[in-house]
Amino acid sequence: MNSSTEASQSGLDTEEGCSRSETWRCGVRSSSSSSMVAVIIAAAAAVVVVVVVVVVVVVVVVVVIVVVAVVVEAVRSGSSY
Repeated sequence: MNSSTEASQSGLDTEEGCSRSETWRCGVRSSSSSSMVAVIIAAAAAVVVVVVVVVVVVVVVVVVIVVVAVVVEAVRSGSSY
């Protein structure tokens, strides 16, 4: 049995030797804080982009529905649009 398998079976992280309950702390300690901040900023930016795209799509759909309704009503009433 190799050492990494033994370490993982004993409940220790193979990189830091931390218990599994503290893996998140070991991950924060082992990685640089700037990369963690970059990951958080990238995730937040992705969420913002998705929200903005959804809002734009909803607004475009609503505007198209309103314009179609106005045109249909104008044509139905016989007035020139």
